[in-house]
Amino acid sequence: MTPIKTQFVTIDLDRPSRLQITAVWYNLRYSRPMSLEGRISSSGEGVHIRATYHKPLTDRQSLNIRRALGDDHQRIYYDETRPEAKPSQILFDTKNGKTAGQWTADLEHLQRMYRP
Repeated sequence: MTPIKTQFVTIDLDRPSRLQITAVWYNLRYSRPMSLEGRISSSGEGVHIRATYHKPLTDRQSLNIRRALGDDHQRIYYDETRPEAKPSQILFDTKNGKTAGQWTADLEHLQRMYRP
């Protein structure tokens, strides 16, 4: 089996504190991504953060980053145990009839939009 490579890392934070959002954002920014964006999840109770890199990462590298930054444990579990069953690192744009917010590269804007 050939290792899958991706150029992005997505983090799904469920009911995070503003401090957790800021910590994840700055830890990803420290890794020097080409772009870094966040949005409010479709439930309004979570935050999605996406970092895109110049060079591909292996699945293992991506999983290690996601685990270290507190990504949803269920997403990590599915990506580790059922890689052929669904796209890796999926974030839903629409779920249960609700739509996720617009992506923003402005952490302060993301923080203002999030209402825990």
